[in-house]
Amino acid sequence: MSTCTVQVASLLNDHDAKEVGMDEVINGLETSIGAQLAAFEKLSKPVQVRNREGTGVETRQMSIHGVLYAADFPAAASMLAAKGSTSAHRYDRKSTIDQRSERYGEPFSLLDPKPASAVDDQDPAFRRLTHDGFRAVLEKAARLRTAKQREVFLTDHGLNAESFIFDGRGNYKLHFALAKIRGLDWLNGNSTDYMHTSLQGTVPLESGLQQYMNIRVHKYYTRVELNLARRKIIPSAFMVPEFGKYIEEGATGNVPSPTGRVKFTASQSRHWLEYGTAVMESIFADKALHPFSNAAARYEQLATRPVARHPG
Repeated sequence: MSTCTVQVASLLNDHDAKEVGMDEVINGLETSIGAQLAAFEKLSKPVQVRNREGTGVETRQMSIHGVLYAADFPAAASMLAAKGSTSAHRYDRKSTIDQRSERYGEPFSLLDPKPASAVDDQDPAFRRLTHDGFRAVLEKAARLRTAKQREVFLTDHGLNAESFIFDGRGNYKLHFALAKIRGLDWLNGNSTDYMHTSLQGTVPLESGLQQYMNIRVHKYYTRVELNLARRKIIPSAFMVPEFGKYIEEGATGNVPSPTGRVKFTASQSRHWLEYGTAVMESIFADKALHPFSNAAARYEQLATRPVARHPG
């Protein structure tokens, strides 16, 4: 490694981002991501790479860098041309199926995003967004007469009207932050909704909903019993924090909060994945054997009892 490969991470407050706009955050002044990438390009070095014809090698200037950010997905999507909603019919990195399509929900791969039922590349179920297709959509939108027509048309194609400026005479300009960083493939490098696909997206949320339903709604056990079973089952080396009072707090009408989550770090979430099933099984097994006994007191005794260890 060298000093030019090290980039300082920045923390951005949501209030400040809204105050100045993501365009300024990404491209402004001298310390923004865009400014730093522009500086990195000046540090590029000549390298030997295979030529485009595949018949030999050629010398090119090259610099390698990566941009990584963690943010609320709709907020992060404001930097892209995509719609800023996880529930809208928006594009993933290379392909899309409109949620209103009859074929929505059928299995497909990002590497080959054609659903099993698609007949050929012209089938409406096979929709891949390319740079040429992107420009074609914008050119059609630019010829529409009113801003409302353009907004509806772009929405139907998974794009955000606020990400473009139209002059009403058939011309348009890109107006989203990532489009202004030279050399960044903002389309094929489109952000992924890690809120729903990462460990810290699904595990804390699903675990929080599960515990709320079991404790508050179904009353299968109490939070005290859950924490005692946690102490009994999970080794101290794999610390998972106690479930606080927050786990019983839902929305109006005795329903779980849509944002209800367990307050675990990524490592604690992983440990809960490893031991949480055993914790829950121990609680339900005890309930099946002793449905009317004072389980909390018995768990307290078990929690303080020395744990037998196998030799070695």
